[in-house]
Amino acid sequence: MSVCCSRLVKNVFTCAGMLDKEEPPISGRELNKRLRDEAEMWAQGDRRDFWGHLTQHVHPQIPSHIQQSLDNFNFEHVKPGLAIEFGCGNSILVSELLKKGWKVEAVDNSRQALAHLQQRIGQTVAEKMDNLTLVCADMETYQFPSDTRFIVAKDSLPYCNPDKIVEVWDKAYESLEDGGRIAGNFFPRPCNREVEAVQRGMMGAWFTDKAVVQSLLDKESYEVETCEYSKPRYRELFYKEPRQINFAGQKL
Repeated sequence: MSVCCSRLVKNVFTCAGMLDKEEPPISGRELNKRLRDEAEMWAQGDRRDFWGHLTQHVHPQIPSHIQQSLDNFNFEHVKPGLAIEFGCGNSILVSELLKKGWKVEAVDNSRQALAHLQQRIGQTVAEKMDNLTLVCADMETYQFPSDTRFIVAKDSLPYCNPDKIVEVWDKAYESLEDGGRIAGNFFPRPCNREVEAVQRGMMGAWFTDKAVVQSLLDKESYEVETCEYSKPRYRELFYKEPRQINFAGQKL
């Protein structure tokens, strides 16, 4: 009786959007279909000025799952190597990586955003500037270096052309050395249709679910360290906070 009641309560909360639905594994064919469907709705456009302006006012923190990936290298006594951050904007992570002895390629398609980052780095860790390379490029056209140890894609993959995600994902995997890690996030579809329309049209976002992210990680045989929604559904329903699908994986 208690099991039935528990299941009933869970189903009610799931239907209300306050708990996540179970997402069974999907096939490669289904993965490609879902990405194609998103590609058909993707609003392509030149938003470099938009993002360049936004980076002047946004100084995002380092998400816990990305910090954990960085900490894992320390636990394994792995020396700092080459790190890439996509859509870096005015990233605080770049500063932290430089302080810890990493070489960093900061990639963004906005020259204005890169200029803001360079200015801030010059003011905070100027002695490490020689270890920083700024690359103005889209993820789809970026030339991946070899023997990369850490790839960070925070709030960037959800703005990449979804029709090119698998290609970018494959190149990232090939770029990583054995034992290297990738960490970042994707965006699930908002509950609010108006919010979704703004994010698609103004910001160029596209949306997916955890099953797709898990499939991408499995595709390359990453050891999955994180693949989870960032917040319970009620946070978005009642407070309209955006959610994320956080992921981290290690190449073995």
